[in-house]
Amino acid sequence: MSLNKQLEKVYQSKWNELIRNGNKMIDEILNDSCDFNCCFNDISSKEIKGNKKLKNIPSNPLLLKVNENELENADIKVMIFGQETFGWHRFGTPLLEEMDSYEKYYYNTKKTNKFWSHGVDFFKNNLTEYYKEKGKTVTYLWNNISKMGRYQDNVGVPKNIRDLERQYFHSIVKEEVKIINPDIIIFLTGNRNNDIKFNFENVTFEDIHYNATLKSKNGKKNFKKAQKIILEDFKHIKCVKLYHPSFFGGFNNIKEDALNFLLEFK
Repeated sequence: MSLNKQLEKVYQSKWNELIRNGNKMIDEILNDSCDFNCCFNDISSKEIKGNKKLKNIPSNPLLLKVNENELENADIKVMIFGQETFGWHRFGTPLLEEMDSYEKYYYNTKKTNKFWSHGVDFFKNNLTEYYKEKGKTVTYLWNNISKMGRYQDNVGVPKNIRDLERQYFHSIVKEEVKIINPDIIIFLTGNRNNDIKFNFENVTFEDIHYNATLKSKNGKKNFKKAQKIILEDFKHIKCVKLYHPSFFGGFNNIKEDALNFLLEFK
């Protein structure tokens, strides 16, 4: 079975329950807001974005669709996790359409926010160059440690959305890793250790420190060290965790330590 068919099968196994219970939750949010007398599909995106009472409406989950040829032929596979989508598609968008949207966005859309330009590109550029000198090719995949976030450009994962994912869309991240089988995982997830533990269950975090300065230039902020992550069910995968790139000072101070740790990988 192809990689994308395997992913589709995993998503489909939980899809109907997720959509049914997510729609129930959205109906409750709409009823509590007292501003809308209609169903979710009749409300425009603009109305949702402009209404604070609706900020906890979930997005559709992030569903991967990969370049199978690229993955199968690469010497090194790297999966890079962010936190959650900053807005994503309307909840209830069909599964295959959502997978197609990932493919279009990841492979064919120019991305300029800090997660991509400061975070992903830093690791891509350095790892690609390192392995090129060794005669090896590298391919990359984007993922999020929280598969669902708020709809319409609202950052963060509130309790109702996290509970929805954990109850009805659990184990998805672990299954994606099992299918893709990356050599390296980079968690640009900051303080989301609990989400990592939820998705992988048996996890160990170990601080790593090479040359990073752990104080800001003015001495007012202390930065946490990058961390090596051991996933007990995937011990062959080299994993590192550090700040999300939107925390510019912390990320910049420890990113070289994280990279140095990965470059020890043979």
